[in-house]
Amino acid sequence: MAEILGFELILIDGRKNLATTARFPFAKQIIQGPAEEVTNQIETDLNTVALLMTHNFEYEVIVLEKLLTFMIPYIGILGPKRKTEKLTQRLETKGIQVHSDNIYAPVGIEIGAETSEEIALSILAEIKAVLNKKTADFPSGKTRSYTRKKI
Repeated sequence: MAEILGFELILIDGRKNLATTARFPFAKQIIQGPAEEVTNQIETDLNTVALLMTHNFEYEVIVLEKLLTFMIPYIGILGPKRKTEKLTQRLETKGIQVHSDNIYAPVGIEIGAETSEEIALSILAEIKAVLNKKTADFPSGKTRSYTRKKI
């Protein structure tokens, strides 16, 4: 989906067996290694967005610390809100001020997503809204949720 929208995917992961072109054939680049090393290879511009999900809290702390030094419009953190609070608390105990202006957690807009494809859709919709400086409203102006009526 990201490729269709014109995004270039750069994957950063500490797990060599999972950070592969076989698993991520559309990735422009795969950077694999310890968080302290891979964060030094990150290059950004004002159109760069980041999604953080590694299944390794300590890795995420290091990567988030580096991401906060960049002027990027969107840092999405997958997982429960409590995880983001713990990440923030950890960085603040290190004396790092965390501004949440560009942090989106839990990530994605609420569309009732359950599958990985639906979650990707909700995340990409949120990213596009942020990059376009729009809110994720219904263009029709409706604010109620859509449910099918039984016939």
